[in-house]
Amino acid sequence: KANLKPVCGLNNMDLCVEEKKALIESLMAMSKEELEQNIENDRLDKKLFDEMFNKEAERLSREYEELIQAKEDRLKADSLGLLTAVLANKVSGSNELPPTGGDEL
Repeated sequence: KANLKPVCGLNNMDLCVEEKKALIESLMAMSKEELEQNIENDRLDKKLFDEMFNKEAERLSREYEELIQAKEDRLKADSLGLLTAVLANKVSGSNELPPTGGDEL
């Protein structure tokens, strides 16, 4: 805490960059009513943005879950192992199917 230094603000405008000074001066020139209206508008903007963000996050979450399910379904249906086994069987010189021991797939 010993390293804390003053920062740009209403009481330290000399520490502000020109853009920040201009913004502070323009805000100081506003009436109380204008400031209150700007505050209300900013709060409304924030609320609307938060709602939009949450809806989009929910949509992305649903899309992610659908992609995960599609991936799992694809992996369950994947025939790579079976293809590899059949190829190995053919390479070994046997074109016969091994006995299944029943009506299993």
